[in-house]
Amino acid sequence: MSSVIRQETAVFFIFIFHGALLTLLYDVLRALRRSFRHHLLVLSAEDFLYWLLAGFLTFWLSFRETSGALRGYAAVGIFLGFLLYHLTVSRLVVGLLSAVFRLPVTAAAFLRRILSIPVKKICKNCKKRIEFTQKRGYNKRYTCANAEKRNSGRNSCSRRGQAASSEEERSILDGRAASSGKERSILDGRRWKAKMQGETRKRTNGSKKTGK
Repeated sequence: MSSVIRQETAVFFIFIFHGALLTLLYDVLRALRRSFRHHLLVLSAEDFLYWLLAGFLTFWLSFRETSGALRGYAAVGIFLGFLLYHLTVSRLVVGLLSAVFRLPVTAAAFLRRILSIPVKKICKNCKKRIEFTQKRGYNKRYTCANAEKRNSGRNSCSRRGQAASSEEERSILDGRAASSGKERSILDGRRWKAKMQGETRKRTNGSKKTGK
């Protein structure tokens, strides 16, 4: 084999490897899209940047290996490398890369679950304490209100009793005053009767003396 054929064969295998490498780069994007949700604008931007990079690398490789000359076997090599990679290890690579990209997310979720257990316990204890203090404060307020109502009822009853007792005392005093007034009137009547009887007696005695 001549040196030209060897060189062309080597360039052909280089373009096969180049096609496989470009497919591997696109599988990285596929794994990222499987692991995380992407907006439509983000997907479009990723595709634009990927094809821009792929065109730049292909142009650089062709300029380096074939001095910028267009070769048909270069396009065939790129397509063949893409086809071989896609049919052999593409699914395995995408699965492994997806697991690697999801590993930090799963680790963060696992740590969050582990750390959330004591946090939940602390929150439950705090909630129970708050509810206990609220119930205790409500019970104190309720008991204080009932005590005030009872005290107010007792005070009103005592006031009513005092008023009733004062009214009874007043009625007793009035009865005593009335009885004393009656006694005085009776005594005055008796005295007046005694006076009248004394006068009549004096008159009768005087008339008897004048008759004699």
